Amino acid sequence: MPVNGLAIKLIGFDNLESDYFTAILDLAEALLHQEWQVVTTETPDFFVFSEEGLKSNVSPDVPPARCFFYGAENTSDKHIAVNNRVPSLHSLVDVLNRAGANFRPAEDEDTLFKPSQGLLKALLNRDNNPVWLAVAGVDIWLDPAHGLYYCLVALEGLVPCCGADKTVETHVMTALELQQLVAKQNIPPKPLNNLIWYLVFKTSQGRLL
Repeated sequence: MPVNGLAIKLIGFDNLESDYFTAILDLAEALLHQEWQVVTTETPDFFVFSEEGLKSNVSPDVPPARCFFYGAENTSDKHIAVNNRVPSLHSLVDVLNRAGANFRPAEDEDTLFKPSQGLLKALLNRDNNPVWLAVAGVDIWLDPAHGLYYCLVALEGLVPCCGADKTVETHVMTALELQQLVAKQNIPPKPLNNLIWYLVFKTSQGRLL
């Protein structure tokens, strides 16, 4: 079943505690800035633990910011105050609204532009030594000291080389080796900054750094 809004999974709750939580969540609906829903099978956005020690029951990859805990009082912005197994309406609203305001869906990670990966990483992380890059069957020679690059493939043909899953082989060269190679293959020099700008423009697709 698709989930509208933000999904919460309850950990360590018995049936009565789950009913109490769901009832208070329903009462809080008008006060919450986002829509929240308790789930049991879907991958949740947040976890609520009846006891703090139960966090070991979920993947260690789950960020602490995605975890809430029942407590006798609000000891932190991650604790929901509980009395006789019933969560405080005020505390629940406060915790969920704060969390919702700072929430970014996990799938958004895939839409982030990450120049620290793949070909762009190799282009941006360099010194002044000539370098031969081999990626996805394409050879690119860099002359950073002079701000130049050499490649037999046109700019638009290099875009597929920028995937984060592409392995980039790096071979440091001497200036003499580079000049001999490009002269032998008659490869004209091109501005290195143009290559970097074009690949950033084409691969970022308006996404955030």
